[in-house]
Amino acid sequence: MPEMGMRVTVLGAGIVGLTVADELRRRGHAVTVVDPCPAQGASYAAAGMLSPAAEVWHGEEDVLRLGLASLALWPDLAARLGVDLRANGTLLVGYDAGDVQQVERQVALVARHGHAAELL
Repeated sequence: MPEMGMRVTVLGAGIVGLTVADELRRRGHAVTVVDPCPAQGASYAAAGMLSPAAEVWHGEEDVLRLGLASLALWPDLAARLGVDLRANGTLLVGYDAGDVQQVERQVALVARHGHAAELL
């Protein structure tokens, strides 16, 4: 008789919680998803958006590498889950000279990691 999977409770029904639940289910486990505040967490706010160029500060090389690696995983995950994926790029906007300096730093940081970035 095959061994039964575990009974697992996943807390949070955002993109991370649902992806974890899906993977556990695929591996034969019984999964229950619990979210005390549905549609109010990070997935609701960002709608599944990953924008490493906009979510990293100058000097956070490790954070950028992690963000870029996560972004590279999106196409396969979207295909597996059967969801639409649109890769439209990122637009960073500066209001004043200080903002423009920050955008310039972001462009340079992303470009150093081999990704297309340009200052308009």
